[in-house]
Amino acid sequence: TRDQWALNNTGSASQYNGTPGADMEVFPAWGITTGSSAVRVAIIDEGVDMAHPDLAANIVAGYDAMGLGSGGNPQNDDAHGTACAGIVAAVGNNSTGVVGIAYNSRIVAVRVAYGVGPYWATSDAILADGINWAWSTGGADVLSNSWGGGSPTMVINTAIDNAVLYGRGGLGASVLFSAGNGNSYVKYPANYNTTIAVAATSMCDTRKTPSSCDGEYWWGSDYGTNLDIAAPGVKIYTTDISGAAGYRSGDYMPTFNGTSSACPNAAGVMALIYAVNPALTHTQARQIIETTVEKVGGYTYTANVTGQPNGSWSTELGYGRVNAYQAVNQAITSLCWTDTSPPQITAPANLTLPTSPGQCAINASSVNLGKPTVVDNCPHTLVITNDAPSVYPAGTTTVTWTVTDGGNNSATAVQYVTVVDVEPPRILTCAGDISVEGDEQNESILPDFTGQIFASDNCTAAAALSITQSPAPNTVLATGAHTITYTVTDNEGLPATCSSVFTVVPRTEIAPESQLVVVSGACKYPVVVTRSVRIDNSGGNFASGVMLWTASTTAPEINLLTSAGSEGDNLVFSVDPRRLPTGTLVRDITIMAYNSATMAPAINSPLTLTVSIQLEPGGTVSVTQPVGTSWTPFLNSSGHKVAEVKSNAGPIGSFTVNAYTCSYPQGLSRIRYVRRYFTLSSNASTPNVDVRFYYTNTEAMPLVSVPSALTVFHRPWYRWTNIGGTSVALQNYVEYTGLSDLNGPFALAHNWFPKDGAVEAALPALPTITQNYPNPFNPSTTITYALPRAQHVRLSVHDLYGREVAVLVDTESGAGSHDITFDAGGLPSGTYLCILETGGDIVTRSMTLLK
Repeated sequence: TRDQWALNNTGSASQYNGTPGADMEVFPAWGITTGSSAVRVAIIDEGVDMAHPDLAANIVAGYDAMGLGSGGNPQNDDAHGTACAGIVAAVGNNSTGVVGIAYNSRIVAVRVAYGVGPYWATSDAILADGINWAWSTGGADVLSNSWGGGSPTMVINTAIDNAVLYGRGGLGASVLFSAGNGNSYVKYPANYNTTIAVAATSMCDTRKTPSSCDGEYWWGSDYGTNLDIAAPGVKIYTTDISGAAGYRSGDYMPTFNGTSSACPNAAGVMALIYAVNPALTHTQARQIIETTVEKVGGYTYTANVTGQPNGSWSTELGYGRVNAYQAVNQAITSLCWTDTSPPQITAPANLTLPTSPGQCAINASSVNLGKPTVVDNCPHTLVITNDAPSVYPAGTTTVTWTVTDGGNNSATAVQYVTVVDVEPPRILTCAGDISVEGDEQNESILPDFTGQIFASDNCTAAAALSITQSPAPNTVLATGAHTITYTVTDNEGLPATCSSVFTVVPRTEIAPESQLVVVSGACKYPVVVTRSVRIDNSGGNFASGVMLWTASTTAPEINLLTSAGSEGDNLVFSVDPRRLPTGTLVRDITIMAYNSATMAPAINSPLTLTVSIQLEPGGTVSVTQPVGTSWTPFLNSSGHKVAEVKSNAGPIGSFTVNAYTCSYPQGLSRIRYVRRYFTLSSNASTPNVDVRFYYTNTEAMPLVSVPSALTVFHRPWYRWTNIGGTSVALQNYVEYTGLSDLNGPFALAHNWFPKDGAVEAALPALPTITQNYPNPFNPSTTITYALPRAQHVRLSVHDLYGREVAVLVDTESGAGSHDITFDAGGLPSGTYLCILETGGDIVTRSMTLLK
């Protein structure tokens, strides 16, 4: 490129000593663009050497308007088109020859003539056909025409107009013509208004004239009316037909001149303009190339010249000499003229805002949405808007931000404003506590109480609130107090809860002191036995009712002395076994009961109280058998139990029980005793057993006045000792646990009492509570408890729900009997439990308050 002064004029000798800087500033323009393969420049001439090594890579399919089938190639020495093509787009960066102004653009070779001596063989129709093909079929963006002369013709004008109007998909192709080399007026078609007429300048930045600094005195560039721009046009280094043909032998022509070289120089700059902004219309591109020229040559440039709208104009150079660098910079700016790219917008960050107490929306005036980030490819004034509402309701509101640039291109982005309801519902009314009586299974189906819940919410309508119940309705609940939790949830999922207590009160339950009553006789003298069985209520007292009971029997041997009562009362009956044979007979007493308040039958009504009448044969009973770790019965010949034994130290292979019925335990005096004693033996070396000693009513009567006070007496050597035990009077046995010394006889007895039936004066073996008196009571009653020794005592009263309602004693008490008065004036009717706690022992007794 060093000899291509039109690109970068250094004023060197190889550049003909021109004026430095008198060039088109192509080098700095290449810092922006070197053309584009998408931009095509048609060289409408006598053909282009399409195989030229410095052109071939940039040449696309051409056209021979002459009809000679050359495809755009020249013939013979027709090198004019090849020289023009090299100026526009000779291949760059190939270390060969020259470089074109838009060396990455493409050349469309259109052959419209061939040389005949110094003249062209062509016609107006051929020329017009070449122009039409160039823009329509060849896809040319720029049409470079280094030819002219002759009179204007409609066919050529129409072809030029069509290119400018319809080329480039309707944006218009730019049609450039050389002004002419006659140093006079601008020739046709360059002087046609639709074209861009290009004059030639010298390397000294003046119009090429016979006297300009280039030394070529024989010609000058045409000028004057209809001239548009000027470009370097003398001694231009370019391509020649390769080989011997062309202007000279070789591939290059160093001194191509005339406006024929100026026109492709300007066309190359136009190609750079379209490479930067292919969306430009021809009119816009023409405005750029004509307004970015340099006003060189020292000529007078006049503003507002008729027919020259793009700035000041001179008759010598038109608007001025082309400047590629200024043109492509303006093309960059022009991107905004044709801008179809929308701006970019990033919405502000999404917002999550809580509601204020009692509110379900937020006024927009109190919400700072922030500002979006916007970027545009052009320095337009950007208009930013949004569609934010005046009030943000609970939930998520989409705010659409819109940015619009000066080209009316717009883009949108969305921001989400979420108003979160942070206020849970407010429960106005909760379901109340309720108690129901259990059904036949002592259960109850839980009703649906959600209809009793009334609530409000700041956002969710009352009818839309979700109300759930846990446990769920229709759940089957057992007896006891159950907490029912109600959860009210709004549309935001915020919960509020309340609860009530649903109590399933157990039905009354017949709980006799014992369900088995043994009446036994021996010694051949059965006696009439009176039994008193306390009938308690082990169930509930729903609605403050008490359990009322009745008793009946069909047994002729049983006489009911009391046949009705309330809970805590005794069922008293007598049994007359005197006419019965030896053996065991089972008789029943049927007890029926109900709640006095609801009339609901007791859960176990009717209940059978079994009376076992046992008439034992006489004589000593001796039974030897193995004993396991569960109760092993020892039976007489009639199948009656005389004893039960359970080993606490593993099975015993042989254990003997001797029962001496109807026999006086010798040496036992000054106490009341049963006329039966026992001896025990075992093959175990270290026995440890629990024993139940059985007796008959005949043997106990009349000496034993308080059967419940019977204990076990033992005489291992010479003296009887009370070793304790627990009497189960209604089943006629006394139990002793942990017996390891089997030596000597065992007897059953109790101490003397002041009189029959009175509370025993002797100290009890264990803490006891006797039945309160009176019972039922209203409102006070006396509770008596007895202790075997001085110890800390806590005596308290509880209702059937386990709630403690009174503490009567909580202190150290001495051994013996103690009376405490309990005043229940402030309590409702019902069954209460009196609980005696002494160390590890707990004794209970039920009481009935009936107001």
